[in-house]
Amino acid sequence: MTIIETQTGHNYYFDHIQKQWLLLNPTFLYFIKTKIENQIFPTNEKHQKRISQLMKYYNNKYNFLSSHNYFDNLDKSNLFKLELTANDINYNLANTPQVVFEVTENCNLSCKYCGYGELYQKGINRSNRNLSFENAKALIDYLSGLWNSNYYHSYNRGIEIGFYGGEPLINMNFIKQVVDLCSHISLNDDYFKFNITTNGILLDKHIEFLVNNNFTIKISLDGDFINNGYRITKNGENSFDKVFQNIKYIQKKFSDFFNTNVHFNSVLHNKNSAKEIHTFFSTNFQKLPAVLPLNNSGILESKKDEFWEMYRNYNQSVSESGDSTIDIDFFTSSPKILDLSLFVHSEIGYNYTNYINLLKDQSFLREIPTGTCLPFGKKIYLRANGEILPCERIDHIFSLGRVEKGRVHLDFNLVAKKYNAYYKKLRSQCISCYIHSSCKQCLFYIPNINIKNPICRSYKNIQAYKNYLDEMVNEIEKDKKTYVRIKKEIFNN
Repeated sequence: MTIIETQTGHNYYFDHIQKQWLLLNPTFLYFIKTKIENQIFPTNEKHQKRISQLMKYYNNKYNFLSSHNYFDNLDKSNLFKLELTANDINYNLANTPQVVFEVTENCNLSCKYCGYGELYQKGINRSNRNLSFENAKALIDYLSGLWNSNYYHSYNRGIEIGFYGGEPLINMNFIKQVVDLCSHISLNDDYFKFNITTNGILLDKHIEFLVNNNFTIKISLDGDFINNGYRITKNGENSFDKVFQNIKYIQKKFSDFFNTNVHFNSVLHNKNSAKEIHTFFSTNFQKLPAVLPLNNSGILESKKDEFWEMYRNYNQSVSESGDSTIDIDFFTSSPKILDLSLFVHSEIGYNYTNYINLLKDQSFLREIPTGTCLPFGKKIYLRANGEILPCERIDHIFSLGRVEKGRVHLDFNLVAKKYNAYYKKLRSQCISCYIHSSCKQCLFYIPNINIKNPICRSYKNIQAYKNYLDEMVNEIEKDKKTYVRIKKEIFNN
């Protein structure tokens, strides 16, 4: 049983099983507590008739809710017993919404905080390899067979082909070959769309091709010249002037495309601030970027002091600005909004992002430990060296297969076996964790996941979970407009 008493004086009963909330008036709250704790409802001779009526009314109400399992304790003995099969992997891959290519490991910048740079373990084994078109074509041909099979159940959604790096525009010939290949592939009731993440240095040379093929472009830029101080060339020079010039060129020559297809990423650190980022982008481009934190995973031990010197907390940066409108404008970048969105999605019933999710059984999702994406459920990532991963954010040691010399090596049984082994390690923690149904912890980011008994850092016991519910409900009650905005802008409700 979880009863939430908010700062505004409201009381809620939260049904952990059905994810439903019941607003309690003070009398019914007291009745529930006495009923569940086997206490006697207080009597008073003067008001005996009224008390008797209340007892009958609330007893009927309690019995009705009880008959619908409102007050049942969750039976956790059968949780997380489901295991993935090769068929599950096949289905996920056939319906994966995005194929991402690491076009090259090479880059024309040496950004200080790059995830493959000097601060991180992932940068140790990097070279300047390019992904061969032979291997990319092999993967697309392999996926084409699944896209035109009975496993494919998507319709007119658009399959994203993403180009990532390094700096992908360095290997522009590869990009052109892939786009041309996709133009000759027939999809049943679907189509391809393209996106690229770039530092912007070479955009002036290739923008016409990107415009003609309706690319979505994400440009990395941290603000003005000073703010951009960590985004330096191989010669140690600030890259701002060249990138800014290229963006302004696109904005002027391809204004409609710029308005609809060009987006920005900004990394927050000690050379910029939320306010400076907000001012720069709104003034120069009439757009706002996604504001990203420095990645605090996989930092070399010898570089941790340097990293934390560079690191800046988003909420603190907004607070120091003294301007509350910044957090409102950076709506989807705000950690508070992201936390509230997860709470609304996972802990409040009747939230569905589309009609398919409304109709299908969602209980399957609660049978998988942690918040890890199902393998290939969101994307498949092909590295320049031929390794297949479920995501570009995951370390190469967790590769699931390879593409080598134009042949795809991907064993669905082995992929399922790997994930099931990780699930088995974490099952006991997930069973006793009270936030398991709204967990956002990726197992590949759990320290020492390959040891026998890894410890999940997101684990919550009953008290920690109650504190979490208290915090989220209080935030919503204090600012109901934010809740409405989350429903409209994030869940399209």
